[in-house]
Amino acid sequence: MKASIVVATYNRKDKLKKCLNALANQTYPKEDYEIIIVDDGSTNGTYEFLKEKQKEIKNLRIFRQNNKGPAAARNLGVKNAKGEIIFFTDDDVIVPNNWIEEFLKVFEKYPEVVAVGGYIEASEEMIKKNIFAKYESYMSRLVYNMPNELYVGGVETFGVVTCNAAYKKKVIEEVGYFDEMFPVAAGEDADLKLRVALKGYKFAFIPLKAIHIQDYNLKRFNRQLKARKIGELYFINKWKYVLNDVRKNDGQSRGSNLILKVLKTKDISFIALFIFSSIYGALYKKVIQWKKEF
Repeated sequence: MKASIVVATYNRKDKLKKCLNALANQTYPKEDYEIIIVDDGSTNGTYEFLKEKQKEIKNLRIFRQNNKGPAAARNLGVKNAKGEIIFFTDDDVIVPNNWIEEFLKVFEKYPEVVAVGGYIEASEEMIKKNIFAKYESYMSRLVYNMPNELYVGGVETFGVVTCNAAYKKKVIEEVGYFDEMFPVAAGEDADLKLRVALKGYKFAFIPLKAIHIQDYNLKRFNRQLKARKIGELYFINKWKYVLNDVRKNDGQSRGSNLILKVLKTKDISFIALFIFSSIYGALYKKVIQWKKEF
């Protein structure tokens, strides 16, 4: 089998339905790929829903575990996958129907590439009307300078995170799978990417969009911000010796450029969100560090 799709899910049955529908309707031949959903201890009937869907979707495989987080859930999926290429997305993402085909074309054209990524953002309609969706889209492009064409490179390659990416299975095995010690659903995919990059492997990015269907509101924004700060702290602590030189050389100028770009938008609500996330993120980071000390 050429491809296996691995999705970790936890208590998001309604969003999972939309995600699964897109995965089941790929243009790639159904006999050549499998869909693996790992239920990470859901309590809202997700497992029962999946058992019903299995009657309809013949290439769907289901695994279940006690709640251990997305890294452990993905590892369970990867270890049971039959495909040479492991595709990853999240349970609140709708991938395009040519997702598998487009990624496989890159692997075939560039045999030195071991992982391919696309990007996610809200639908165009949501971005137009929702400030949180607009902020997510703009910040990801602004901070990481998303290219608008194919890019092949090292760790600097945009994206290649588990919301919209695919890795060669043998490489995931070689570096020891996802680090299950990450305490939240943030940073574990960047950690995998860095470990693969340190082996000298190449990545590719293509501007293939998957639609993010998360709840775009302040409550979700806060929760996501907290998780990212926790994941960031764990990641930086784990890789501080590798990252020290990068931060010394790039951190200050990058931060200044980012502030200027945000101010140039002249969008008051957008600027307010940026200020809020910066202050809130910094304060939350201090709280986490304080808790560790005591």
